[in-house]
Amino acid sequence: FFGCCCFFPLTTAFFPLCLLFPSTAMAVDKAKFVELLAALQSKDNEVRKKAETMYEQAKQTEPESTMVGFLTIGGSTDVPDATRMQAAVLLRRQVLKGPDKDFTFPRVSHNGQQAVASELLRLFQTEQNPKMQNKIGEVIASLADYVCDEEDPRGTLAPGTCGWPALLPMVFTMADAGKTASAASCESSMRLLKELVSTLRNPIVAAKTELGVVLQNGLAHPD
Repeated sequence: FFGCCCFFPLTTAFFPLCLLFPSTAMAVDKAKFVELLAALQSKDNEVRKKAETMYEQAKQTEPESTMVGFLTIGGSTDVPDATRMQAAVLLRRQVLKGPDKDFTFPRVSHNGQQAVASELLRLFQTEQNPKMQNKIGEVIASLADYVCDEEDPRGTLAPGTCGWPALLPMVFTMADAGKTASAASCESSMRLLKELVSTLRNPIVAAKTELGVVLQNGLAHPD
């Protein structure tokens, strides 16, 4: 998809960028993403630098594909937790407002942006590892800072709304000990809600009834 398949040796094999970062309509090659993430952490300078070159090129050329890949790794329970967390860290950099080199979310198609946002919420809801759930929450909070910016609505996922209409209802539900059986998930959700206050202060204040229920049920929960 780069016009030609550019090969980089990472560990013991050569593989093409077009297979590592396929179009989003294709299935992500999870094994190759895992290999890339491992190479990015390699102690071998040559391996690491070639992986960094590959990643930077793909991130700029196919930001949507890299996000899909990292989301796939982040949601794969058969992948080591350390690798999943690394994928979440790199994904967060792509949605965090900052230098254009890293902040690639605005260059993703609108449908792609909505798909990424929806998948992040799904992963947060289904994640069983508290540490990984918190990492996903950090990605969500960073993305919210962009898509829910009242002063600059250009990044909104849904014009005329808070920017991400599905976000707060999900967080309130997950943080409510009366609706969520897992105490760890409630704690992760309360942590996420706290991170969202600076961005979504007005919508959170407006939802004082829901917030009151969350706090009341949290105080009454035995854990």
